[in-house]
Amino acid sequence: MLRTVILILCAVGVPIVGVLAWGWTQPATVTAGREARLPAPPSRVFALVTDVEGQARWRRDVADVRPTADGTGWIERNRRGDEIVFRTVTKEPDRLFEIAYTASLGFSGRWTGTFAPDGDGTRLAIVETVTTPGIVGRLLGRLLAPPGHHADLYLEDLRKAL
Repeated sequence: MLRTVILILCAVGVPIVGVLAWGWTQPATVTAGREARLPAPPSRVFALVTDVEGQARWRRDVADVRPTADGTGWIERNRRGDEIVFRTVTKEPDRLFEIAYTASLGFSGRWTGTFAPDGDGTRLAIVETVTTPGIVGRLLGRLLAPPGHHADLYLEDLRKAL
């Protein structure tokens, strides 16, 4: 009987410890970059990206957007009810938009969009740096939303909105 209990504990415990160990080896901060050519001039793409309160109309993962109480940024709530607080770091019309954010789930980061003319369209380069301090958060983040995943969704939704 004791042998069976030990075997069951090993069968369950070893994989759990292995997954947690893998999460522990993941860096707290990761950076991912994506680039896309979009079928609109930089002024139009920039206007859509920087219209933060309008993003809930075209982004599938955003339920609503509202300004922060102090007026220095905005809060996005996703479809699950999680919130992310954003603030603008740099905004150079039709060229650069950089924001910093902190999520209710414990991660934070920076998102930079660089806009450049490309023929009759725009080349948008996105770089996102995310810091997740907790081991479990890192593990879940890497499994459920690996680096670059949100940028891929964002670019897909942006292309449809244009």
